[in-house]
Amino acid sequence: MGRARRPVHHSRERFDGRLNPCAPAADNGNVPAATTERLMDVLSRAALALRDSLDAEACAISRVIGDVLLLVTDVSAPQNPIALDRGYLVSEFPATEDVLRNGHPRSLHLDQPGADPEEARLLREMGYSALLMLPLVLGGSTWGLVEVYRAQARPFGDLEARVGLSLLADLR
Repeated sequence: MGRARRPVHHSRERFDGRLNPCAPAADNGNVPAATTERLMDVLSRAALALRDSLDAEACAISRVIGDVLLLVTDVSAPQNPIALDRGYLVSEFPATEDVLRNGHPRSLHLDQPGADPEEARLLREMGYSALLMLPLVLGGSTWGLVEVYRAQARPFGDLEARVGLSLLADLR
C-alpha cells in the first residue's frame, strides 16, 4: 500500500518572516512522523520566503538521493505548476550537478548564451524564463536542490543568490 502524497503547496500567501525549524518535537512517541511533518512545514515556508524575497513566480525544493532529484514541495501558480509526478536524473543536467557537487548557486535564463540546453528545454517546457538554483545543505551535507523560477526574462543576479543562500542558512 503506497503512502499518501502531500498536496502541492500552491500558495498566494505572503511570507511572514518566520522560518523556525527548531520547534519542539511532539512528545507522543511518534517522533519520526512529527519530525517529517515539521521538516515539510519548514521547507514549505522556505519555498514561500524564497519566492517572495526574490520576486519570483515559483520555488521548488527537491531531495537528492544518489543521482535522482525528487520534488518535495513547491510554491507555484496554478497555471504554471511544478510537476510532482516525476523525478529527474541529476547527471542529465550538468548545471544542476555542478550546484549539488560544488555547493555554489547558478542561474540560467533563456537568453543566456551557452546555457545548458537540457536545463533551457525544461525551463521552456515549464513556462518560465529564468532559474536560480541553490544547494540546500542540512546537517553539513547537501540534502537537496532549491529552484526559484521567474516567468519574466529577467535573470537572477549575484545579490539574489546571496539573499537566497542567507534565507537557506536559517534552516541549518
